[in-house]
Amino acid sequence: MASYPDFPYQAQKDAALEYLRNEAFSEDGWTTFDNKQGVEYQKKYIPGDPSAIPIVRGRGLVEGFTPQQFLALITYTGVRTTWDVRTEKAEVVNRFGRFLSEFYAIQRGIGWVVSPRDIVGCQDTIINEDGSLERVQTSVEDSDKPPVSGRVRATLTLAGWVLKPAEQGTNVTYVVKINPNGSIPTTIINNTVIPEIPGAISHASDVLHSKGYPPYISSNIQS
Repeated sequence: MASYPDFPYQAQKDAALEYLRNEAFSEDGWTTFDNKQGVEYQKKYIPGDPSAIPIVRGRGLVEGFTPQQFLALITYTGVRTTWDVRTEKAEVVNRFGRFLSEFYAIQRGIGWVVSPRDIVGCQDTIINEDGSLERVQTSVEDSDKPPVSGRVRATLTLAGWVLKPAEQGTNVTYVVKINPNGSIPTTIINNTVIPEIPGAISHASDVLHSKGYPPYISSNIQS
């Protein structure tokens, strides 16, 4: 068994997992604003929230692939740019377990109007007895990863997936709560940033059907 260093972000990870479980299937405050390629696009505004972006959620069925196969795609940083149109680069910077790690990601800017964003965070996968999988990411502070000139450090409360086995494939729920910080025009937020989040489910499905999924080890082996 591999020996990993102690994980310093347990409280942040636990808070993100609780957030995911509270919002993944709740109907309280959620409204549907679109439906594309079988994916339901939803958002939820929180009174007093300083972020320009509400909580955003996508829900849909990805046919022909198991939760573990879908997980293999979304957890492999080397292919994240194939399904996440906003990500320019993603890398693991510290590993604390098989699924547990610290990451650094850069999100593309939009022309000269919106500066690139970056995120330092931790991530983990939870394997449940019913065959479902939960994947959470959330921001952390790391003195070894200070702010970078030319990029705005975003605050990621949650990027979380729930993957449930279904007869035809996997029921996928994707929930994101992020504060991009800095200034972004409202039209870009509403017309580009918000729809891109649930759209990631369709992009991931397209990649799976056209290129397949990365090799993976069965998730019944615990980290």
